[in-house]
Amino acid sequence: MVLHSDYVSSDLRFQVKYEGRHVADNQVTAHGYADMIGPLDAGTYQLLMYYIAGAGSPTAFQLCSNSLVDLRLISKATYANKTEEWMCTSSRVPLPDTLSPQRDEQVLVDSEYLVPPQGRQGITLKVEDVRLLRVKATSTDASFSIKVKNTDTNAILSRNQDGIELAIDPGTYIVTLSMRSNNGKPLAACSTFSLNLMLIQRKLLPVCPWAPGSSDQSAVAEAQRQASDHIGNVLTDLVAQKISKEVQEHKPVTLWMSQGMSKTVELSLDTSAAVRIDVSVQPPFLPLEVELRKKRAMEKLEAPVATAQWTEHRLLLMYSDLPPGEYQVKFFQPRDYMAFSDQAKQDLSDLCAHLTISAEVGASSKEAVNSMRSELLDLPDLLAVQPLPSSMNLVGWLSGTSTVGTQVYRFKEDVNKATLKLEEKAVLRIVSEPADLSNADIHVNLEQNGKQLATSDQLGQLVAELDKGSYDLSLAPKAQAPFLVTLGMAYESRLRADLADVGRQCTDSIPDLTTGVNFKAPAWSIGPVFLRLGGSYLAMQGRLIKVPISLTVSSVVYLEAGSSLPLDLVRIALQVPEGLWVGEQRGLRNSLEIELPAGKYSVEVSQPKPSHLVDDIQRCLDFSVHVRATPVNPAALEQSNKGKTGEEELGTQDEAAVQTASCFSMGTVALPLDLSDPQGGSVSLGGPVKDGRLLIRSNVFLTDMHDGRKKVFLVTKEQPLQLKLGVLLGGYSRFAQQVSFTVTDVAGNAPVTQTESWTLEDGWERIYKLKPQSQYWLTWHHAHRERTESACLHFGLMLQIHPTTDLSRMMSCTSSGSRPEDMFPESLDLTSSSVFRYSKPMRFLSQVQRGFLTNTRIELSVASWVGVEVGYNFMISHAEMDFVRAQ
Repeated sequence: MVLHSDYVSSDLRFQVKYEGRHVADNQVTAHGYADMIGPLDAGTYQLLMYYIAGAGSPTAFQLCSNSLVDLRLISKATYANKTEEWMCTSSRVPLPDTLSPQRDEQVLVDSEYLVPPQGRQGITLKVEDVRLLRVKATSTDASFSIKVKNTDTNAILSRNQDGIELAIDPGTYIVTLSMRSNNGKPLAACSTFSLNLMLIQRKLLPVCPWAPGSSDQSAVAEAQRQASDHIGNVLTDLVAQKISKEVQEHKPVTLWMSQGMSKTVELSLDTSAAVRIDVSVQPPFLPLEVELRKKRAMEKLEAPVATAQWTEHRLLLMYSDLPPGEYQVKFFQPRDYMAFSDQAKQDLSDLCAHLTISAEVGASSKEAVNSMRSELLDLPDLLAVQPLPSSMNLVGWLSGTSTVGTQVYRFKEDVNKATLKLEEKAVLRIVSEPADLSNADIHVNLEQNGKQLATSDQLGQLVAELDKGSYDLSLAPKAQAPFLVTLGMAYESRLRADLADVGRQCTDSIPDLTTGVNFKAPAWSIGPVFLRLGGSYLAMQGRLIKVPISLTVSSVVYLEAGSSLPLDLVRIALQVPEGLWVGEQRGLRNSLEIELPAGKYSVEVSQPKPSHLVDDIQRCLDFSVHVRATPVNPAALEQSNKGKTGEEELGTQDEAAVQTASCFSMGTVALPLDLSDPQGGSVSLGGPVKDGRLLIRSNVFLTDMHDGRKKVFLVTKEQPLQLKLGVLLGGYSRFAQQVSFTVTDVAGNAPVTQTESWTLEDGWERIYKLKPQSQYWLTWHHAHRERTESACLHFGLMLQIHPTTDLSRMMSCTSSGSRPEDMFPESLDLTSSSVFRYSKPMRFLSQVQRGFLTNTRIELSVASWVGVEVGYNFMISHAEMDFVRAQ
């Protein structure tokens, strides 16, 4: 349901009640509230719409306001055999069918929506005054054709590919978005697109300072008025001339800009840098775009390294690992507004938007990148980020006889302390988890009267048995980032009361948890199994169980262990060659969800720090274990569902799979955990590294898990290696920048700078030098604009590793080496034949260090299909080819 209303006059809201409970969780939108509720059980639901009454007025008055209600019930029966598509509708708010703005109301629709199954979506606009319409649509999955039709005259006013700017008079219009797949195949289930639609009154737009009749006498307005391009030197100091190790925020630059204006700013880097450019546009009617491009020595301007994304009234460009080189930051407008009279066109050229541009450029480092991504932290919705309290005895924490809870805390740069007072003997347990996975280091210390009593392990976990008294608790993260802190406390009297139930039997052995599990099936589950261990297990520190598991297809694996905090803590982990991927603690539950390629793995259940407070009472170590695997390809799940009823099909396991179906499509596989060891999951992709060599060519994906991050381990052994990586995203450069990739040296925890990089229209390529006898993390991250937006992303991956000694043999030319001009002729005449073919066998080309650039002119007498293909050595070469109209 979507509910639009005027915020000032009514602010109409809604709620849904079922069996006495409120089940709606309203999300704030640009002009109201929305929520997707479901799947719904059979029953009677009550929809309530209400508003907050005003108060404080000396006289009685009434405000009249229009509202728009879009209520849709989506039946599963209409999605026969398409369960994943039906479930996808619960994750996105549908586009409005009609927009009817009130007078002086600005409409701004900005969100991510599902691509409709029919590939077409229409929005009716009913306007009562002269307005400007701007529509911008983008998608990784689809390309667009947008048209605007006046229903009063039946005339098509504008048609374009991905954006439209149009001046419209009072009347009724239909904006039609037609979408088609980029690869020519049917669109995958749950394909999405981003839409930014603005509808604003013409009279509300400010006049430019240089327009006749302007009264703006500010210094910036006067400087722009005097400049020939009406910009002048306003952007000269936009970025710092010297790059520092920390990201420093410079004073924002403000200026006026009208349609058609553009400006280019030079940027020179002598070290890897992180760049963030934030442009606030008020009012946001300009079709402004911001691009960052690299300049080459041969004056060839590459495809954009990064492109700013529209979010309501704001353009944001972010790039976390920009290699050294010469760059250009370009502010430009690819189109002007369409108007249907010379006077209207002149009037539009005198209208301006006010821009506030903030630019930050700093040396690329772990801390710098984190500060650049502060808005991208993936935190639980119900846990507000707050400072560590001065006392842990506040109401809501240690105010009873037993407490277990999780809270997100932000920390100062120095040590953060809190006091703790206990009324009797107790056990205290603290688990600290990073809110940002790249900042995982924290030290927890417990003191009394200046004497250290307990300290945490390397994972930020602490357990202590304390007498009555007052204590000081300190938490000191190594980087300034939020942490999720799980704190559990129980008095001895409470523990003894809870354990007083005699007669419960403990077991002295652990059963085989894999009995009856068919690992050959695409989907399987272990448990939940409840274990009650006695004897030596109570005091055992370290591993309790090791469970071998097997995956036949790429799958999402969910691991969970529940234990009775604070007395006991049992955690679950996935064993990989370089160590353990440990579950995250949330209250009594320790869990981990991760995507894995086909292969064999081991799950480890352990007890990091046993407690000895009530050892005189006979008790058991109580905990639960649950392991679940669901295939990333919904087709595999449908195969396993054959013969089930509709209700059985939507069981817990199946529902978990189809809820994430938007992340997956045929042919994509998960990135492995390790490229150096056969048990790291790289076998199905062509790994692991053998004799220093590896080639991976595959379509891979990143998911919402861990905020779109994935880390892969790599060991170089005894020889230096060269790594070349290519990422392809099918023609949409603005999404290529969203695949952030870094190589980190584990020993020094320092990022490795790429020795060369290239940016293409559909992706990028990079080269890294890796030292011998070293360990590295290869980290992918798909950043996304907002909390509700998916971090899922599919892309083509080309990864090749070779010993550096191989390169000299690859680059050496034989005596038969040719010049580039011999391979690529100056011209080809295709006018004399209906079928033409030109080919050259493989040969070595001799070239200068900086490369070569050739032009081949092709002449056609009739419209023709032309295909051009060039094969080359990916490891030592980079080739680009453009097909443009000859001048």
